[in-house]
Amino acid sequence: MVAEAGMSAAARCRAVVMGGALLAATFMSAPLAAQGESGETEQLVVMIRCTLDGKESIGAGIIFGAANDRLYVVTASHVVRHGADEASDIRVELRSLPGEPVRATLTTAFDAKLDLAVLSIAGVKAAGIEVAKIPFDRLGSPTSLSRGDGVFALGYPQGRPWGTNVAPAPISSTSDSLLTFETTLVSPGHSGGALLNQRREIVGVLLNVQPPDATARSITQAIAQLEAWRFPVALRGRFALAEPEVVSAGAGFSCALRRDGAAFCWGDNDHGELGNGTRGSSLAPVPVSTEQKFASVSAGWSYACALTTAGVPYCWGNTQPDDAGPVPGELTERGVPVAISGNLTLSSLSAGFAHACGVTTAGVAYCWGENDDGQLGNGSKAASLTPVKVATNVTFRSVSAGLNHSCALTTDGRAYCWGAGRAGQIGDGDSTAHVRPVAVGGALRFSALNAGDLYTCGVTTTGAGYCWGNNESGELGDGTTKRSLVPRAVAGGHRFRTIIAHRGTGHSNTCGLTNHGAAFCWGWESESLGQHDIGDPTRPGPVVGNHTFGAISVGDSHVCGVVANGSIYCWGSNKYGQLGNGATETRITPGLVPIPR
Repeated sequence: MVAEAGMSAAARCRAVVMGGALLAATFMSAPLAAQGESGETEQLVVMIRCTLDGKESIGAGIIFGAANDRLYVVTASHVVRHGADEASDIRVELRSLPGEPVRATLTTAFDAKLDLAVLSIAGVKAAGIEVAKIPFDRLGSPTSLSRGDGVFALGYPQGRPWGTNVAPAPISSTSDSLLTFETTLVSPGHSGGALLNQRREIVGVLLNVQPPDATARSITQAIAQLEAWRFPVALRGRFALAEPEVVSAGAGFSCALRRDGAAFCWGDNDHGELGNGTRGSSLAPVPVSTEQKFASVSAGWSYACALTTAGVPYCWGNTQPDDAGPVPGELTERGVPVAISGNLTLSSLSAGFAHACGVTTAGVAYCWGENDDGQLGNGSKAASLTPVKVATNVTFRSVSAGLNHSCALTTDGRAYCWGAGRAGQIGDGDSTAHVRPVAVGGALRFSALNAGDLYTCGVTTTGAGYCWGNNESGELGDGTTKRSLVPRAVAGGHRFRTIIAHRGTGHSNTCGLTNHGAAFCWGWESESLGQHDIGDPTRPGPVVGNHTFGAISVGDSHVCGVVANGSIYCWGSNKYGQLGNGATETRITPGLVPIPR
């Protein structure tokens, strides 16, 4: 690999997408198929062959996303670039697709310091590649690794058969950007490949191997750079196909997850929405009464739901009295988390006003709760206390439950909605209700989707924001108060990572995060916009405080977000203590929520 970093200027390269082989601390190997889920991960790894002065040199890469009939691959920059010189005649071949290699293109996005670069593969459909079947859900957590933990390197060593090592290589050091592990084998072909944890999840992009150490770029840092370059990143955790919610604002209360998966809630508790077994409100975070560790949490109107790290859904609290809500146990309130029936393993979960929805690890959507407008999507308007399958054969990767409609995102970025449509929130060009999913109008492809009260918002694969539906308070962010039956661009030209819609029953506001973590809000003119001097509330305005957020959530009259170090900040109305700062005064400026350590 050291030789790979020093390519000559005359290098001509071609990349071949194939399965991987694992670098070992020993020279022994076994077929990947015998390793269970590692057989899925190998489909994400590419082999890169380069001709250097008539000699073949080998590298690797990772398929990280897809959009507009293209696949995208990240690799080590030194595999395809040397100074000002670039690779040419690049071709790819999927391991699961026998036949001649197909052509790839070297994009202009690269960072020599990070040693990252991106390849683009066009004409995916014509090549017979089924994007929906690509196992993007093999993303692991680099921060969970510590010295001594075993890892595997997935690449193509010296043209030998793909396989997995018998013994894992131990981690020697970790940081926010790099993972170093011990190895006794220098093997060309691993640069740009995938570093895997013991669960065969991708935790890094391999850079250099030089005994006794090998180095990989943290996959978290790599993804952050890919998103900054505005590529459609689809890599995700096994039980977090959609971006997991670590903070969620409801109606007068909020919930958040600590780094260890413990759940905390604060604010109003009339219906047991704090999950601590009482009916008393709290001005500060209190632990949810459960031994479960959660990967994602979602606050509804007066209840909350969360997914365990194993993908099991739990809910607590309840909807309004006499409603057939999403919390199990007939119509009674539950003051502590209760598992949802059906033995479902979910990868995405969303709590709406009085219904909830989830997507299984197989991409099947289920909903439960109220259904007066067909928001459960099962072809009827009958409420259900247990999850019912959404009536479609479309494969989804995430779902969002709103006031009385729901929307879901397919693995290739298409948007579908169902339920109430009188304000145009379905986005199909009319204002009628649909009891089954219908495609949102237009040819846009989305990377994020969020259903609100009477409207919906999404972010395209290029980072552009779009909203549709009701717009009385300017919640669509297009500079007007006119509703739209189809997606309409959010004003300002910002490149967003996510846009979150208001899911309550009052005046609506919307907030979005840019690719750089800056928060912007618009809509109903109130403290929840986080702006001292509100200009035009129908257009995005920056939230004060200069915080860089990784996630954001819009409640009924307040907003919460989480910054890079995991700290939670909230602002807006504080009537019930939903800002979690021990007081009830309204705040315009984001204030720190003291989550117990």
